[in-house]
Amino acid sequence: METRTIIVALVVGVLVTVLASLRPAMRATRVEPIAAVREGATLPEGRFARYRTAGSAAATVLGFAAVLVGLFAASGTGAVLALMGLGADGAGAGRHPRLAERPARRRDGPAGA
Repeated sequence: METRTIIVALVVGVLVTVLASLRPAMRATRVEPIAAVREGATLPEGRFARYRTAGSAAATVLGFAAVLVGLFAASGTGAVLALMGLGADGAGAGRHPRLAERPARRRDGPAGA
């Protein structure tokens, strides 16, 4: 493995991590410190919250489409792996946290009960 490969991987990994942490960090600055430590504290909805479900569905569909194209239509190992990797990322990013919470709420009952 070349030194260049290691350096590029480290730089890209650090940049992606920093960029991914900016939005949650900015959102956290809008919460009062004492409210953050209270049990049951919730963050206020963001301005794009109403698009969350549509965006999640689109990311999931596009992710699965990329996986299918990678499996059945792409030629060359690099193209297959790239499409399958991007597709898996898209499908994973498309999961909607509220959908995962619903069965747990239904099973456990309302909070504080």
